[in-house]
Amino acid sequence: MNGLDCFFKGFRLIFSSGLKRYIIIPLIINIMLFSGMVYYAYSLFDGWISWLIDWLPEFLYFLSWFLWVMFYVTLLGFTFYTFTIIANIIAAPFNAVLAVQVEKKERGGQLYHPRISWYQLVYRTLAREAGKLLYYLPRLIGLVILTVLPLINLIAPLLWILFGAWMMTIQYADYAADNNGKSFLQLRIAMSRQKTDSLTFGLAVYILMFIPLVNLLVIPASVAGATVFWINNLEEQV
Repeated sequence: MNGLDCFFKGFRLIFSSGLKRYIIIPLIINIMLFSGMVYYAYSLFDGWISWLIDWLPEFLYFLSWFLWVMFYVTLLGFTFYTFTIIANIIAAPFNAVLAVQVEKKERGGQLYHPRISWYQLVYRTLAREAGKLLYYLPRLIGLVILTVLPLINLIAPLLWILFGAWMMTIQYADYAADNNGKSFLQLRIAMSRQKTDSLTFGLAVYILMFIPLVNLLVIPASVAGATVFWINNLEEQV
């Protein structure tokens, strides 16, 4: 299955019998967090874009419309990406449980990793999220710096999209990798061997994050889809 196949199968799976109850708590978390972050970003947008255009040299004022579009896309991408990071930290244990159930369904009830207690699951998944943050943050900071540099920032939206696509796949495939005892480094190596499908899967996630209401279901659907992607594409690469 290619990346898109796995992603859309994830959407179907979260509404299937036996899995729907595992998305309720993550969905509530997503609604509350997303609403707050969008409201906050919207309240800051006018002030920031005015400051940015005022900073623009007079002979470049004809680029102000392009700068507005670029800044809007960048801020939107940053808001959604930050929302995804925070939502996944909070909902990590629930996402790990969902990944287990999807894997169990896909493997016909057979699991190849030991059962652990809820306490162990919470500790392990939060520790894993901390490790992912150490990987994300330097790259995220680098992108923010590039975004405010004159001329270079013209390619910032493309860089945000590529970065976001890669990170989305890492984020959601990691639940299945962790459940199967594979390290974060092993996951990244496996993805590098399936680079095109990994980016395709992540790009689908990233794009749908921009669609209101649909984006609230993207996280659980992505967990399910990435688990399918792990079983069909990544597991054999480790």
